[in-house]
Amino acid sequence: MNCFNNFLKQSVEVEVPLSYLVIKHCIQFQAAFNQDTEMTAQNIAISVVGADLPWQKLSEEELQPFVDQVRQAAGDAPVAAAMDTTA
Repeated sequence: MNCFNNFLKQSVEVEVPLSYLVIKHCIQFQAAFNQDTEMTAQNIAISVVGADLPWQKLSEEELQPFVDQVRQAAGDAPVAAAMDTTA
C-alpha cells in the first residue's frame, strides 16, 4: 500500500500548464452542450485555484482565446476566429 501512496503522491505533484487545464475544461463544456447550443465565453465559467495561486474566475476576455481554439479544433469556429492570425 505504501508503494501505491508514493506513486499517487508523485502523480499529483506533476505540474500541468494552466492553459492545458482550461482547454481540457472547455472541451468538456463543448461536449456537454446540446447540438443546438453554441459554447461561448459568455455561457461558461472557469475558475482556477492552487497552492500558490489564489482563487480567480477567468474573465470572458481571458476565456475567449481558449473557446476559439476548442471551437476551431472541432470545426465550428466562426470564420473571423478561424482566420485570426494575431495569436
